Amino acid sequence: MSHTVSAERSFLRNVEGSCTVPVAAHATMNEGRQLTLTALIASTDGKTLLKEELTGDDPEQLGKIAAANLFERGGKEILEQVRAEQRES
Repeated sequence: MSHTVSAERSFLRNVEGSCTVPVAAHATMNEGRQLTLTALIASTDGKTLLKEELTGDDPEQLGKIAAANLFERGGKEILEQVRAEQRES
């Protein structure tokens, strides 16, 4: 598996992301083999969008740190609300 895919999957795993929650991850690798991971958590109404961009060489750590940073900035509460809304519908 490529390092870019590993970084994306690490983020999604750490936020318990799926096709039914508004999260996204996109990783690229530059010529120097440094990874850049861009990760997002959004509210379902689109009014809140949290974005994190990190660069490093460890795909698992990038995903984990991006998730933790977004959770600290309110991402955890956004995802809890999304999941609560899903349970009600």
